[in-house]
Amino acid sequence: MMRKKTMAFLMAGMMIFGGTMPVFAETETQSGSDTIVWSYEDIDPELYEGEWMSFDYGFDLYLPTEWTEASDEETENIVYKLDSPDKKISLAITCNTSEDMGAKAELDAVKKNLETQGFTGLADVEINNIPVVGFDDEENKVSGIAFVGESGNMYTILIGPLEDEDSQTVAANILKSFSETETDAESES
Repeated sequence: MMRKKTMAFLMAGMMIFGGTMPVFAETETQSGSDTIVWSYEDIDPELYEGEWMSFDYGFDLYLPTEWTEASDEETENIVYKLDSPDKKISLAITCNTSEDMGAKAELDAVKKNLETQGFTGLADVEINNIPVVGFDDEENKVSGIAFVGESGNMYTILIGPLEDEDSQTVAANILKSFSETETDAESES
């Protein structure tokens, strides 16, 4: 039951995109590890004019300032959506609550569900010390990450369609910026 609901919510989020240049399928892991490790040092601030955005869900992303918030489509579980100015690339953030799924999400179960559904480029990824599952969907030309919040909710950040190297590079840059929101006490130290 949880598997079907989880994937239904994930697929609903992905349907907002048009028709992969995969982000994860060709990414190198650190030597001796099966985990892809990304950090702030991997972000290219010259790639686009951007700004850091904090989300109520406890994470931040470095997003292009020229992209605009989209509200034209109401799709279940999408909590935030941005479009590039030419509307060729979109970013969506989905939240599937533990109540929706019938249980608290666990990262291993999320990865197994993605694999069962045929996603490619599945990878254990650590972005700024946060464990996530990276994935590609070659059919829909979408890449993203799935992760579990402290509350047991499952979140995904999806970017696509990724039809060329430029869009793939922007997507990777955005995903590499994924980080925990600093609390006031952390930012003072």
